[in-house]
Parts: sequence; C-alpha cells; structure tokens
Amino acid sequence: MQFSGTVQGNRKVAIKPQVSGYIEQRHFIEGSQVKAGDLLYQIDPRPFQAQLHAAQAQLKKDQASLSFWNTEVKRYQQLIKKGFVSRVKLDSAITRQKEYAATADKDNADIEQAQLNLGYSRITAPFDGWVQETKVYKGAVVTAQQTELTTLTSLNPVYVDFNISRRDAFTIQELSTKGLGPKKRSDITGTLLLPDGSVYSKQGQVDYSSANFNPDTDTMPARAVFPNQSMDKKHFYGLGLKLIPGQYVLLNLTVGHRPDAL
Repeated sequence: MQFSGTVQGNRKVAIKPQVSGYIEQRHFIEGSQVKAGDLLYQIDPRPFQAQLHAAQAQLKKDQASLSFWNTEVKRYQQLIKKGFVSRVKLDSAITRQKEYAATADKDNADIEQAQLNLGYSRITAPFDGWVQETKVYKGAVVTAQQTELTTLTSLNPVYVDFNISRRDAFTIQELSTKGLGPKKRSDITGTLLLPDGSVYSKQGQVDYSSANFNPDTDTMPARAVFPNQSMDKKHFYGLGLKLIPGQYVLLNLTVGHRPDAL
C-alpha cells in the first residue's frame, strides 16, 4: 500500500530557563547539531554564586550555635545530677539545641537549592538534536519557565506521519485475520520514495496508529519511524540530512500478501 506522508522530528522542545536572569552569552551556532549536555546559553551566574556563599556562611554560623548548645546540654546534664541546676534550665537548653539543629537542616536545604540555581544558570541541550534560531540575545533578561530561548529538534530517527483510510484499515485487518498479514503493528515495514524519485535506502516500520477514525476525513492517523541519513558523512547538519521535517514523501508499506499473488 502507498500513502502520502510528512516527515517530522521524533522530539521537539522549546528551551526555557529554569531561573531568571541576564543572558551573558550564547554558545551555539543557529541551525547546527548539538549533543546532550552541550552549553546553549549562560545566564549571569554571579547572583546565584552570591546566594550560595550566603547560604554556606549562614550554615557555618548556625553550626557554631548548635555546637555551643550541644556542649551546654551535656554540661547541664552533669550539673542536674549534682543538683546544681533546675530541670527547667536543661529543658531550655535542649529546646535551643533542637532549634539550631533544625536551622542547620534548613541551611543545608538552602545550599542545595542555591547550588541547583547556580547550575541552572548554564542552559544545556537535554538531548542530541538540531538547535533552531535563537529568540534572545546577549544582554536580554529572561524569566524562569516563561521566556522561550530557542527550539531543539531530534532528527534521528524521524517520524513519517500518514493517514490510513477505513478501507485500507479493513484490508490490513482482513489479511491479519487470515494469517496473511502482520501479527502486530511493528511487523508492518515500509520504504520511502524521495522527492527526486529515488528509494530511501533505510527501511522503517509502523510504530503508532490511532485507536479512532477521524469522522471528518474517515481516516486513522498513523506513524512510521525511519533512521535518518546524512547525504555526506562529513556534513551531518540540517541541510545534509535526507529526511527533513515538513518534507513530503511517498510511503510504501508491506501489510501482507495474497495467496493468489505471483
């Protein structure tokens, strides 16, 4: 069976910052390939470094107070045995000891959050892909979870979206029921006919089909997945790929065989 298909990336995400701040530098070439973990943008880290240092200093201060009250509790425990202090004094010291212990725990949490924020000032690629045009430039002030910086798309493998008519879906089901077709969806394999009329060298397979027909078109959305190839191994960038998002292709699927076919 032959279907009209459209190539799509297998993942596409808008890159947004997790902290607010001033864009200090952009570190990628627009339209280029990046690897997971590559630095895309650097937000000015100095405010976050200052927050971290302040949290660390507060922890040292509270740990000193905690150490003092730990010593006081031990001292009062000895004194109360000799009758030199009241139980109220010891209880008060224990209360202060617990307060500073809790404060030190909060300080550690503040340090962890400050370290996270400092790390978030480095905006990195979450996966391998192709980064699109930047929407902000050096000097821009960005807002956490709101400002869209750029878009990252994964192009290997790629999806080919297509629609199956009710009649074709029935034919596939009939072949499968008679043992002449695929037992499961992933058994349906296919090839692509490229715009220049050549057959794409890599085979793909169907990995998704909707559970519903669109009542307006009487078709079922479906998708095949294909490995992407570079036209030139030395040039593995967007224009060097054979399958590019938005590209129209003809998809030939092998859905079974008829017993009377030659």
